[in-house]
Amino acid sequence: MSAATHCTCASLFPQYVDERIGHVRTMDCKILPRPYCSLLARGLNYRPRLCTDGTEILRACIHWADTVLQKVRGFRGRTAQIDSVRVSFRKAIRKLIRAIRGDDLQQLSRAAAPVLKHLVVFSTDKTPNNPQIECIHHYRLVCLRRLQSTAFTTDCLPDDIMNTISEFTPWAIENTFSPAILFATGKEHKRETDPMAYRYITSACSDYSKPLSDEVVRVLTFLWSVADKLCTEIYHCTGAKPFWAVNSLDTTPLNVDTQTHRPNMHPGAFDLDKCFESIEIHSSEHSLLRKVEEFLDLTWKDNHFLCSTLRTDCPPHRECVWSKGRTDWCYSKTEVHTLVSTAVNMAYITVGTYTGKQALGIPMGHSSSVILLNIYLFMYEYQWVMKLIDCRPLVAMQTYEIFRYVDDLGNFSDIDLSLYLQPTVTDADSCDWIYPLQPFGPLAITSQVEVTQQGCRFIYLNLDCVFSDGWLSFSWFDKASKFKNLGTAVYTHWSSCISRGCKLGTISSQVRSVMIAASSADICKSNISRLAIKFASIDYRPETISECIQTALKQHYPRLPLPYYL
Repeated sequence: MSAATHCTCASLFPQYVDERIGHVRTMDCKILPRPYCSLLARGLNYRPRLCTDGTEILRACIHWADTVLQKVRGFRGRTAQIDSVRVSFRKAIRKLIRAIRGDDLQQLSRAAAPVLKHLVVFSTDKTPNNPQIECIHHYRLVCLRRLQSTAFTTDCLPDDIMNTISEFTPWAIENTFSPAILFATGKEHKRETDPMAYRYITSACSDYSKPLSDEVVRVLTFLWSVADKLCTEIYHCTGAKPFWAVNSLDTTPLNVDTQTHRPNMHPGAFDLDKCFESIEIHSSEHSLLRKVEEFLDLTWKDNHFLCSTLRTDCPPHRECVWSKGRTDWCYSKTEVHTLVSTAVNMAYITVGTYTGKQALGIPMGHSSSVILLNIYLFMYEYQWVMKLIDCRPLVAMQTYEIFRYVDDLGNFSDIDLSLYLQPTVTDADSCDWIYPLQPFGPLAITSQVEVTQQGCRFIYLNLDCVFSDGWLSFSWFDKASKFKNLGTAVYTHWSSCISRGCKLGTISSQVRSVMIAASSADICKSNISRLAIKFASIDYRPETISECIQTALKQHYPRLPLPYYL
């Protein structure tokens, strides 16, 4: 607090002060010293070449080899064998090493040191890989205030935390644990109005919780596949789709009908606001653990245990199997629920000497956060579709064109989904609502549809969708294109110190993405043209871009079930 109050950033960098906060806030890289200015302008994912002599490279290679040998089961603890391999490796690698010419790291560090005492550089969520530069004291104060808000409780790590880790993940007990450090990413579009203007990136989570969170992911992923299979059977029997969650941006465009005139279609996109922060963990009919309990009731095989093969020094194999008896590593239904409950209660985050525990919502720093949110929302979607099957079967059959990607809901069906997304109190058995929305539940939802005289337009994931005169079309939505005044570098700059094959592979993968994000051949050509311009803006040579795009088109086109012909 004191550092932010008495900081001198405004006098040091007066032309970059944001009057709304009284501190430095800018995306202009010129605020930094000359060497860093040019490097940072190429994006936060830029990989500069740093000068390195042969001795340093050899030392790094040997360290890498030693790390690998320590992990190989046959070499563990066998010093003589490791030494023999190390000597052979050193002789072989020495002939291949060449000194690397590039920027001097020590020189860069010396140039940056005076400025970085006052500034912090990070990425905003709406302009990925572009630097946001702020007063470091104000940034830390925002993080601390967030940690001291009602979303967290003042806490410290429990004394028996190692016993908890040993009980649920004994293979991790020898790990070296460290406190979490809170990092934040600015939400550029909600600076003024949203108290949650900073959110945590996924690494903002205590080391102690990671093994438990990973184990939750391993176990629930198996049960998630059980739910998917169950819903597939329901779809084949009734034509209704209770499983809306998708894990790929490809799923929606490859499964939406754009070749049929459908005047009754009600397409739209909806954003479930602050899902992670708003869902209560305990003690409510709409709590996370209540929905996890319902999910386990739905997917659990009666009188069985969920078993795995336990390994002493690493997690069990990912494959889980059903068993009627206990094995060396297994769970009952109750024990899985306890595992989830324990993991979500391990959300400890530290800022300086201050430690807080997340008291509200699904911890976004956990590896299990997405699957827990998916399960929570799935149970409402499943229950709603099953009610439709009983009382409105013709409506239920339209659900096959509803998709959800984490908290983004997309509707391409003939159902007017907005009618079922109204915050109304109805009987629990009614099929007039899907999610528990405020003020009667924890969730809030926002429609992304823009109504025009010609029809409607909305953005869903990476699709810019237009519905007019009964026809649906979509093209590639490039989020970074909204910020035309920025030197957006979503992809790695050509001069980065990564292999040529990796750079060309980026072009190929993005060509595939924009091919899928097109509902016609003309739109596909436009997408490809825009993509080429983006790569050209980060110094990819035009002939290289053209050659790689043509190769990618020939490679991907025969393999994709596209609704158009090139």
